[in-house]
Amino acid sequence: MTPKLAGLNDRRVRILGFMVRQARPSPGIVIMAPYAMTTNEGDYGLCDDLPPSVVFVDVPKYHDIAVPFSPGPLLLTGRLELGARQEADGRISCVRLFLDPAPDAPNEAVAVSALSSRPALHARR
Repeated sequence: MTPKLAGLNDRRVRILGFMVRQARPSPGIVIMAPYAMTTNEGDYGLCDDLPPSVVFVDVPKYHDIAVPFSPGPLLLTGRLELGARQEADGRISCVRLFLDPAPDAPNEAVAVSALSSRPALHARR
């Protein structure tokens, strides 16, 4: 990890990226990549081509179900956590984002993506 990334551990950050379309998504977890991509765990298992720059995003709202896929770029805000950890699907994550809770006030509409028209996750504008 770069010194800049290491300095962001346990800090609130904003990440722009694309939700990885997965054949078998894990409940409550989204994998974000710097570009749009798809994995096929049915054919390749965990032998996919995820770039080393992926971020695993914890989405508490969907803790027991798969997060609906949202195409297009997403701007997400939350607390960054670094360090190797085995995820529910067997992958080892090194970078995780724990999303900020969605605002409760109706005038602070949940902005799942600042750039996408189809909401599925939440992030502050």
